[in-house]
Amino acid sequence: DSSTISISQIGNLTPVVFNDTTICESITSITLNGITPNTLAVPTETGIWSQVSGTSTFTQNGNNANVTDLSIGTHVFQYAISNGVCNPPSSDQITISVIANPIISLTFIT
Repeated sequence: DSSTISISQIGNLTPVVFNDTTICESITSITLNGITPNTLAVPTETGIWSQVSGTSTFTQNGNNANVTDLSIGTHVFQYAISNGVCNPPSSDQITISVIANPIISLTFIT
């Protein structure tokens, strides 16, 4: 199973993430979608994902990141937009918490 988490642009190219997310362990991969840098206004502007913590496999793919092998625990990712001139880059983090699949127990009373 997989899931997609999007990042939205509000205002001055500041990446703003949706709320941190909790998923069940049956979802083993996600795609993190970053906003598209405004290269028309600033040709040197780039967006970069990084993995801050967690034990997943992480691959940058343009403005997006593919994350696989998610294990139970907390995984933190950061998206930053930089134009090579202004420091520090504009960035934000998202936390993905992976929890164990719920166990459903049925009791029959006869």
